[in-house]
Amino acid sequence: MIMLIQILVAIKIIHQLLYNLYLWQLKEYRKDRFTEHIKRTQHAIIRAYLHLSILAPFSLRKLPRPTIKVILILFISIIINTLFIIRPDTITLLIGLMVTPITIIIALGIIFPIEWSIRYLAYKLAQRKIKRLKAKGLTVIGITGSYGKTSTKYFLTHTLSSRYKVHTTQRSINTPLAVSLTILKALADEHAFFIVEMGAYRRGEILELCKIAQPDIGIVTGIGSQHLALFGSQENIIKGKSELLRFLPSGALTLINKESTHQPLIPKNKKLNVVYYSKKDLQDWLKTVRIPDFLKVNTVPGLIIAERFNIPKKEILIVLNGLDEPEKTMKSSIGYKKATIIDDSFTTNENGFFEALKYLENLDFKKRFIIMPCLIELGERAQEVHIHIGKELRKSNVSTIVTTRDYFDSIKEGSNDSQNIHLITKPESIIKMLKQNLDKNTIVLIEGKVNQQIIDFLKK
Repeated sequence: MIMLIQILVAIKIIHQLLYNLYLWQLKEYRKDRFTEHIKRTQHAIIRAYLHLSILAPFSLRKLPRPTIKVILILFISIIINTLFIIRPDTITLLIGLMVTPITIIIALGIIFPIEWSIRYLAYKLAQRKIKRLKAKGLTVIGITGSYGKTSTKYFLTHTLSSRYKVHTTQRSINTPLAVSLTILKALADEHAFFIVEMGAYRRGEILELCKIAQPDIGIVTGIGSQHLALFGSQENIIKGKSELLRFLPSGALTLINKESTHQPLIPKNKKLNVVYYSKKDLQDWLKTVRIPDFLKVNTVPGLIIAERFNIPKKEILIVLNGLDEPEKTMKSSIGYKKATIIDDSFTTNENGFFEALKYLENLDFKKRFIIMPCLIELGERAQEVHIHIGKELRKSNVSTIVTTRDYFDSIKEGSNDSQNIHLITKPESIIKMLKQNLDKNTIVLIEGKVNQQIIDFLKK
């Protein structure tokens, strides 16, 4: 009997460890992002701790990806927890169930020196390789901002590729280690351009990326309030994104989105070749490009840089006319029961949300749906932003399914309790509702990080 209890406790402990690992991996093993997530979703300390231990939810969708780091942390954590399992008394077994969040943190601390050494080596090797390739003519373009980075990178890459060999960081890979590994594994002598997307959650992180990639040209796409909870203030976001401009060499071409709510700080100790761009810079011949109008401003940096490197407009037009939207960025397709599906699941900021909603309002469909989670990491602005979202949803008269509880009350407050806005957290329930409503006269906008099960259903 005692042995059976020990086996059951061991299984439960492994389940709890896997759930904690899933959350740490989801939040990139960052203490600030992990803590923000727990505070936002659980509110009270005792409730949060119980959620991470004996009340940890079980779901096959909430398991960590099996990486070397995950396996190592799990192995160390199990060894620590075994000390509690081998003793058969009830108190010790209960302690074993309760300490799983702590054992994960201990395991992270144990592997940190090894991980830091590997990272440091990768950074130094990447810096050395970049210097060598730049001596052979490589031009590095750094892109930062709160929104628009990935689509700007996508359009710029395709524009320059009409004449030059270009390599870019893939998808939203924008951390120092990921950029370093990209440089070491994929960047070659044949590349004329290396385009680097630079993301950050705190001040100093853009500067760290700059030291690795050493950009010659800088683009700031737009500065908003994304990750305000992590940066701490809007001023810190502005200063953080401005680190790219501080690093650029004197005379460097620097492109800044003029329409951005907040503007980066131009360093006074160096003379940069600053060019402000906006929708007004869109050429008439870009009207034939198929992407949504509000995304077209993100093609402008590519047009400016292509002109500086002597690519004729005719070549650029051929490239842009052959482009679709980037994956998961206003990507349109025909899905379940011939409904039109717009996948904008990459968007996680308020600017992108409001632009996508405006675009949806102008489309001629009998039934229009939005499926969206609440926005995260907005700090003190979270309630204000979600009330604004609710107001805009009420005006648009679009049926909305909100998939997370975080700030649903604020959305309902802004919408004046609109009957068109529903909180449905279970993917199965959302799919059941959609099955009853989708047809060829329906359009569904997937806005933000929606459960993949729902996306797969809609697109089949």
